[in-house]
Amino acid sequence: MKHSRTPDRPAQFTGTLRRYTSSSPQRQRTWDDWVEGTVAKPRDPIGRLKMMLKISGIIGGILALGGIALALFIELS
Repeated sequence: MKHSRTPDRPAQFTGTLRRYTSSSPQRQRTWDDWVEGTVAKPRDPIGRLKMMLKISGIIGGILALGGIALALFIELS
């Protein structure tokens, strides 16, 4: 038997906020932006340097742990 909704019971999914994944209310794009595209912002060279230092630190740490493991394996065998 189907249950009927009673008018005194509120709806389960209600809300007034609309969520659009591809719209941005902060920036209004013009027709020229859509057709020709916008100019990309230049990357921050300091941010790129930090990223490269972080990656090289992680790779160095992995190599150091591998070297320690290899040294222990050689010493114990």
